[in-house]
Amino acid sequence: MGWILLMDPYGEFNLVRGPWNRHRFFYSRASARVLSERLGEGGKYALVFGTDRVRLASSEVLGRPVLNFFSLDGNPACALGFLRGLGPGQWRNVERIYFLLDIESFAGDPGCRLPIRMDSPREAFLYSLNGFGMDKLIDAARTVWRNLRGGYDFYMEEDGSRVSLSEPPFDPSGFEMTDQNLAPRLFFSAQAAKALEGIEDIAREKQVPIVYFTLPLSDVFLRSLDFSLLAEMRRDWLKRIDRFYDLIYWAGVSEDHSWFHEASDLNSRGMRKVFREFLIPEAKSRRVSAANLEEHLGRLRERLEKLSQSRHGL
Repeated sequence: MGWILLMDPYGEFNLVRGPWNRHRFFYSRASARVLSERLGEGGKYALVFGTDRVRLASSEVLGRPVLNFFSLDGNPACALGFLRGLGPGQWRNVERIYFLLDIESFAGDPGCRLPIRMDSPREAFLYSLNGFGMDKLIDAARTVWRNLRGGYDFYMEEDGSRVSLSEPPFDPSGFEMTDQNLAPRLFFSAQAAKALEGIEDIAREKQVPIVYFTLPLSDVFLRSLDFSLLAEMRRDWLKRIDRFYDLIYWAGVSEDHSWFHEASDLNSRGMRKVFREFLIPEAKSRRVSAANLEEHLGRLRERLEKLSQSRHGL
């Protein structure tokens, strides 16, 4: 236990910092607790929630102070539990919330275990202690090894985001969508989506603006997705929230792989472009609500069909 406390691979305790743990490379749900402490130290922040596809949304990328909670895996129930656990003083420092509506977020377990209150040091400390195990021990050893050896191509930033030191453009020639990596994207759980209602309610209660959004996918990834599933998700979301910004297909970007690190993941340039051009100004051109949903779905179906035809040379 002492080794893990000193190496602190997830930045949960911050007891000792040295060359052996100067940079961190791993995270867990407990990492969100550490970030939440900064909300009580003063200064306004935008909070970012989502799967690891939003991991590059840093303060530098957005051009404003950010706390990125992708460590909660994009699970809406985790995000709701986290927000409910914030104290009044912490809420006063929340300027805005950005919430990624990702496919995987609504395909998994709708449950989540978090400390009851994020502003309770005692509860948070006990929560972290309960997470001790072999995985954390291995990550502690890897943290020391990578820091002392060097040569790593990424590390975790203090704002919770991930910094990529090397971003080779996505090469679609070797990409293949297999049953294994496609399976999580073929299922939608309305039960998992139900937590969005609570997130919407608490944001309204605290009078904090919240921006729901999807991120662009590359053309090769989009071709593998079932439109009926995408439509089902969007109809369900708008039963629970007022609106969202749908960027899943962005003409000229989805086809340009220089904006991507992987088939479904933007690189930092792509992330910066999304936030600066659409999400921060809340561009009406990408805003979807109940009023224009069916019209939007018609356009999306048409664009995806064209992508599919281009693959077959039609």
